[in-house]
Amino acid sequence: MKNILIIALVFILSSCGSLKNKNAVTYWVNSYKTECTGVAPMHCMLIQKGDRIQEDSWQNFYSKIEGFEYQPGYIYKLKVKEEQLDPSNVPADASSIKYTLLKMEEKKQDQTLRLNDIWLLTSIKGAPINPQELKRPNSVPILEIHIAKHRILGTDGCNQYGGQLIKLNQTEIEFGAMMGTKKMCGDIEIADSFNQAMSIVKAYKLDGMELTLFDAESNELLTFKKID
Repeated sequence: MKNILIIALVFILSSCGSLKNKNAVTYWVNSYKTECTGVAPMHCMLIQKGDRIQEDSWQNFYSKIEGFEYQPGYIYKLKVKEEQLDPSNVPADASSIKYTLLKMEEKKQDQTLRLNDIWLLTSIKGAPINPQELKRPNSVPILEIHIAKHRILGTDGCNQYGGQLIKLNQTEIEFGAMMGTKKMCGDIEIADSFNQAMSIVKAYKLDGMELTLFDAESNELLTFKKID
């Protein structure tokens, strides 16, 4: 009789666990929030679901996860319970699904955020740039990376430029088409070389305060130092 009771208790407990995890979904939460618009302008977490992170699959998350305390700078892997609420009891501007944290499975610092800064060009294809030798002062190209906005901007040493950050992971980086001013400058050799290199960037390496960009064949294109 005692053994039967133990077996029954184990069955009940396992059944309760199964019910508890029936609606458990694996969530990945990105290391930064992005600007979005719900009822009003706000900042949304970026999430995706599944066993593995898929590049370029992040989606805005307009709700909140009960029990989850978000800290920027980290990528999270969570087990989240999704509970469908009665629509008649849900305000028109609220989610009809309640999200509850069951377990934080992973919290990992996102090293790509180290790129989110201002960088001064120090060499092109391995050839050092000495500002004191340039004909025009303050003509050294600068790159500003804004990860949360998926944007880059700066100066090529002559004109201002801006464009999209279309790909970024632990080793790869890629920029979209650039828009810029059309100012005439006397010496544009560095500016031309810089713009040509930026158009074929595919990868990067961070070494302390130094950022190096490469093409698809791993040839060194541009090297910068952090200045912010």
